[in-house]
Amino acid sequence: MGIVAKQSVLNTIYNYVGFIFGALNTLFLFTHIFNKTDYGLITYLATTGNLLWPFLTFGMHNTLVKFYHSYTTQSEKNRFFSWILILPIVTTLLVFCAYLLFYNEIHRYFENANAVVSPYIWMIFVLGLCAAYFELFFSWAKIHLKSVSGNFIKAIFLRIIISFLLLLVYLNYISVSQFMYAFTFSYLLRAVLMGIIAFRIHAFSLQFNRLKNTKELITYSALILIASVVSVYLLDLDKIMIEYFLPIEKLPSYSIAIYIASVIAVPARALLQITTPLTAKFLNEKDYHSLNNLNKKSSTNGLLISGIIAVLILTNAPAIFELVPKNYELFIEIVVCISLVKVFDASLGITNSILMNSEAYKLVLLFGIAVLVIAFGLNILLIPKYGIIGAAIATFISYAVFNVVKLLFVKKYFNIHPYQLKSLGVLLLFTIIGFGFYKFTLNDFHPLISILIKGSLASILLLFLVLKLRLSPDISEGFIKLTKL
Repeated sequence: MGIVAKQSVLNTIYNYVGFIFGALNTLFLFTHIFNKTDYGLITYLATTGNLLWPFLTFGMHNTLVKFYHSYTTQSEKNRFFSWILILPIVTTLLVFCAYLLFYNEIHRYFENANAVVSPYIWMIFVLGLCAAYFELFFSWAKIHLKSVSGNFIKAIFLRIIISFLLLLVYLNYISVSQFMYAFTFSYLLRAVLMGIIAFRIHAFSLQFNRLKNTKELITYSALILIASVVSVYLLDLDKIMIEYFLPIEKLPSYSIAIYIASVIAVPARALLQITTPLTAKFLNEKDYHSLNNLNKKSSTNGLLISGIIAVLILTNAPAIFELVPKNYELFIEIVVCISLVKVFDASLGITNSILMNSEAYKLVLLFGIAVLVIAFGLNILLIPKYGIIGAAIATFISYAVFNVVKLLFVKKYFNIHPYQLKSLGVLLLFTIIGFGFYKFTLNDFHPLISILIKGSLASILLLFLVLKLRLSPDISEGFIKLTKL
């Protein structure tokens, strides 16, 4: 097994293990140990820090990957990385100065809305800065083809630390307030560990001499910043808007539903690790026939895998809800909306990779900004009217519009699209099976037993139909190889 394939397998395993710990924290530990206000607070701080870090790096985490090998000497490479490392400190200072300038207005807003946030606002800067440095050091590891350690820290390490801290709160060894400080420190620890790993992978030294191609670096970084803002804000804008319009106690219920649906995206990310290098190769060779075949094949596989997981999640959602304390009001509508978003994303195949490597990408970014404005407007319109369900509807509509725009651009510039006639049949098949199993209830059983029975029956039926109808040659061949082991 090659180094890239081996790391892809390990990264996929780490992502799933990380999701298990994330589910433990999100569905069980936080809900049973924290009250809804404290859970909402930690969710808000983490979300806001996640929204901040792309600004603090100014897109340099991707710029590092793209331009690193364009420098020929180690001195130039060190100089390049040194300037990148100093940037988050500068941007954080600028953001912090803006915070001080509007200090009274910011704190007055939180005192009038959710006063519990006010004492912890400074943590947002620390979380954002630590996340920024983690991503930069992780990018350094990736350009030297060593992504496994960083992915372990990103997917598993932090969640294990959080689980441990939650247990300390449960055992009354630390208070909720002390948990907040320890939670922030864990982000700092994660960044420091990633920095040590990056240095051990390939040592670097700080040098601040003049860089060449500065204008090109800034231009590309600005584009990547816009791309990061669009992707991150589309993902987390709804949580910020919920905090604005509703009591912070509503945020955990929304986050739990989002997390339940987010597991659908894991296989799609693993597929992208395999298809992205092939996409770049076919584009460079202008082999559009192979590009079209790869697009359709990856779309079919992504739709089948994500569709199966979506059916399992949606049919078992009521039982999953029963595992969460009754004071958390959960809505199947939110899980449905976000599940549809994840399935739509997976069905795009290599559409995003094609756009990333084409001239159309700049125009798509402009549309991305427009979609952000649409998402902002939809949240303002729907949250006051429908509560947290309105936020999910706004997210679904925004993603659907953006995905359709991306499909139209790829069709226009390359005259290809990811879908086949059988894609419609697959959607219809999954809808019928999903609706049937949703109506099939096992109320007399414990929720975990119900999930096990319904999940097993649905998995067997779906896998049988996928193999019998030969909906994906890749999945069929993979299953045959697996049964021969």
